[in-house]
Amino acid sequence: MGKSGIGLFSCVGMIVAGCIGSAIFSLSGLTMYYAGAACVISWVIAALIQGVYGAQVAELSLHYGKSSGIYVFPARALGRAYGFFASWGYIVANIIAISFSAIYVGTYLSVSFSAFSGLQIPIALASIILCALLNMCNIKDMGRFNLIMLVLLAALMVAYSIAAFGHANFSFDRLVPFFHGAKGKFGFVSAIPNALVAYGSVVSVAFIVENVRKPKRNIPLSLLIGLAIVVVLYLMMLVSTLGHINYEYLESNPGMRFIPMFAASFSSMGDMGFLPAVISLGAVLALLTTMLILGYLTAVAMRGMAQDGALPSFLAKSNRNDAPMASILVYAVVSCALSLKPSLTEMLVNLGSLVSVITMIIVIASFIRVKSSGKWFSVENPIGCLVGYLTIAIMLACYVPGILSGGWQMWAFTAAVYAVGACICYFAVSKKS
Repeated sequence: MGKSGIGLFSCVGMIVAGCIGSAIFSLSGLTMYYAGAACVISWVIAALIQGVYGAQVAELSLHYGKSSGIYVFPARALGRAYGFFASWGYIVANIIAISFSAIYVGTYLSVSFSAFSGLQIPIALASIILCALLNMCNIKDMGRFNLIMLVLLAALMVAYSIAAFGHANFSFDRLVPFFHGAKGKFGFVSAIPNALVAYGSVVSVAFIVENVRKPKRNIPLSLLIGLAIVVVLYLMMLVSTLGHINYEYLESNPGMRFIPMFAASFSSMGDMGFLPAVISLGAVLALLTTMLILGYLTAVAMRGMAQDGALPSFLAKSNRNDAPMASILVYAVVSCALSLKPSLTEMLVNLGSLVSVITMIIVIASFIRVKSSGKWFSVENPIGCLVGYLTIAIMLACYVPGILSGGWQMWAFTAAVYAVGACICYFAVSKKS
């Protein structure tokens, strides 16, 4: 990529903005409920897992040198069917995350500002449309807008944490007993899948390798810097919040489990009347930046699949900014449809987590294949392959308990999602033939 590509700062901005969003401002409350103060461990373990996974994806991106990596890597290493199912799961998970984020843009604004009361769904739709329009701009312009929002977001997060730590009601006693939550002493294990979602965008830059200047330097370096910034901000927000609300509070107030920072601002720090508005604005900025990055990555993945004939050809169309315009319109329409049903939030989150882990396992299998000499059991780089196998094993250990307890409905929804994808792929391939 020439000088028109994005540099290190924009790469770091994409990673940080893509990560800091719906998870820390909403799903973090669920991890607090499951594990109590021990959720801090969950978030650190999740960062380590996603960091290793991100390093593997970065290596694949440099090996193939192609954007749309979520499709290209498995398709080249394992076969087109694997590329399709990895990409399809990635697209589904991202659209769910966009819809979930849009719903909570409306939620945060409606609970903090009376002018927006009762407008949760219209606000959700407007936020999706806004991000879709920004996705149609030149990637450098989109990156600049993203960095501006990110700086404002980081400032608001730091301001909240300083206010929370310095408030008279903050107490480390609320972190004791440390291993105490709805899921018992090992609740921190149950909370890891939710925390993993918060780091999903560490691979965002690797998936657009053709748009990155000096990719051999900027992709791994941005991964390291971006993940470090995200972990520091996450831990700061978590600990400062846990000093004000604990598991017992979330158990007694289930409506606050998806808005924990607002809950702390509203209850324990209620004397600081401006703080709920600050945290709501921070959450909205975080959610919008996540929607912006995930929307672009989703559209790029769809375009890559369409170019290879795995999706209808019209999805390969781009505008004069080289933005995948047709794919952007499709993801926006589907996201808008899902955001019309806020009551489906918990089911969508669980479905998104399940298809995400399937996608990640397929991508790691691609990494293992690349590290081999061309045959599955003729290993050229045993250490690289071992890292891949260990990553898969750890991920399964974290996800399997939740998957097994999900009930037949989750399996049915998952099967339906992949069945729809298979039908679309069959139609696209048949038409191309």
